[in-house]
Amino acid sequence: MILLDNYESNGHSNMKLNALRILDHAPLQVLKESLAFIYAKDITRRGTDYAVSHFNQLKSDTLHYYLNGFELDYVGHQLISAHQPGPGLETLRLLTQMRPDNWFIYYRYGKALLESGKRRLL
Repeated sequence: MILLDNYESNGHSNMKLNALRILDHAPLQVLKESLAFIYAKDITRRGTDYAVSHFNQLKSDTLHYYLNGFELDYVGHQLISAHQPGPGLETLRLLTQMRPDNWFIYYRYGKALLESGKRRLL
């Protein structure tokens, strides 16, 4: 069996894992959705307030959703690169709240603020 991966395809890794589980005669795992990618769709289609609210509603449902900090960081920086600094910075700020013990997240957020011309947080 040959398994190929396209990182940007949502859930592909889960499908590969379940394909291997079928070959091993093991029970299938529940396929989880990326909370970061749902947030990305929400923030671009419905705005920051809706995206943050929906994110907060779904984050405790770990049976159906997973949160990967790298994916949320990626979303924030992609929004900034797409000339949407407001939603991008809000995404990175949200990540600092989700992972307050991670210094690297603060570094990336601070760097993005500086590059966006925001030198004060008031």
